[in-house]
Amino acid sequence: MRIFLRGISILLGLSSITITVGVSVMQFGESYNFIHPYVDTEFAEGYTPQKFDQITIGMDKEEVKMHIGNPLYIRTDTADGGVIT
Repeated sequence: MRIFLRGISILLGLSSITITVGVSVMQFGESYNFIHPYVDTEFAEGYTPQKFDQITIGMDKEEVKMHIGNPLYIRTDTADGGVIT
């Protein structure tokens, strides 16, 4: 009986630690937020995930911009002077 109770105590202790670590990682770590998935995301003006879903293969850049707006920033590649959007 004593060995059984000791085993149960160890099992409960390990379970508590596992649950505590799991909740901490979900709460404070880099993970998916199920309640508000876009909480830390910066979007361009006028952008919504619903508008993004309207984009189809074969659209050119101007058609895409009409749906979701201009990009937040435009980066220039210094190696060849090209623009990356």
